[in-house]
Amino acid sequence: MQCVGGWSKLQRMRARALLLVALLSCAGCRRGPGGPVDPTNADLSPCPSGEPHLVVGLRAPYDATQAIARYTIDLTLCRGAALPASEHGMIVAVGALADGADVVGFQDDYRGGKLARVEGASITAQIEDEAVYPISIAPATYEGHPAIAVVWGTRNSSSFDGERVAIYAEASLAPLASFDVASELIAVTAPPSGQPSRLAGLIAGGLQEYRPELASLATTGELQVALPSGVFYRNTLDVRGAEVRVASREGVLSWRAGSAPAFLGPVSCRWPDTVDTRLPVEAAEYLAAVVDPRAPDDTLVLVSGELEGGSDVTSHLFVLRPRGECLFVGPMMLEDHHAVAMAFSR
Repeated sequence: MQCVGGWSKLQRMRARALLLVALLSCAGCRRGPGGPVDPTNADLSPCPSGEPHLVVGLRAPYDATQAIARYTIDLTLCRGAALPASEHGMIVAVGALADGADVVGFQDDYRGGKLARVEGASITAQIEDEAVYPISIAPATYEGHPAIAVVWGTRNSSSFDGERVAIYAEASLAPLASFDVASELIAVTAPPSGQPSRLAGLIAGGLQEYRPELASLATTGELQVALPSGVFYRNTLDVRGAEVRVASREGVLSWRAGSAPAFLGPVSCRWPDTVDTRLPVEAAEYLAAVVDPRAPDDTLVLVSGELEGGSDVTSHLFVLRPRGECLFVGPMMLEDHHAVAMAFSR
């Protein structure tokens, strides 16, 4: 057999095969892709002014500094903000505004909490409550003007309980309206019907549209979209145009305005979208889901749990396709932090 450079053709083929086997074997043993990120790093560029951005709330123990991470529309990390827990509490909820600001909900170490408007790294307006804290924040329209809709409530052993829905002016957080609600209403956002005088709410049975009136949130004849039976743990609600997403513990439920009034799903990460994407373990929880503005059929999801094969961090951002293909975007935490909330500005 002819040899070239001391190696026969057969030997070279065997060596390549052994190298391929070794690489494949190591792939399953890797720790999590990427490491903890520091969104408050001053070397990061500020998010582009006037462009949509993604905000992620990073929660830490009460004696540690809380943080928000910000991403451009193409999911490039831009400069976030550090928010000391000693001054504000622990992050529970976030909302992203079209003017580039963010709204953050905090829980203090006892029972109440705070709603704060954050511009860059500065808090420019805030609302406090001694008994409840913000559990859902979203841009809305109220009486023809840009506003912020907030569910104030508390958390029981397994989920949130709503107490009231409040509406605030977008820039100043001046109170505009407030409505007592049943505990099952845990999130509000803009309505998929597109009617400016409506709000969409997430309740035990699914999505319910409301008409904010003087004394209550009226529901007579308003849009309802049912969740499948067996979905007991609802985490977040997001509406972008006609697209609606609900994050449940097991995955993401989807609905599009104009289709039959029933959510499809839940869909979880089933297959890797790229060869280097490792999926969340089966026990991972889907904490938040928002419509991907770059491709409205897709969903950005926050997942809490390890990745298959082990990972050094337990908070991850994925792009979830309609049939369950998943693309890993990155780890979503500083040291001792974990992601708890997410929002994309309009």
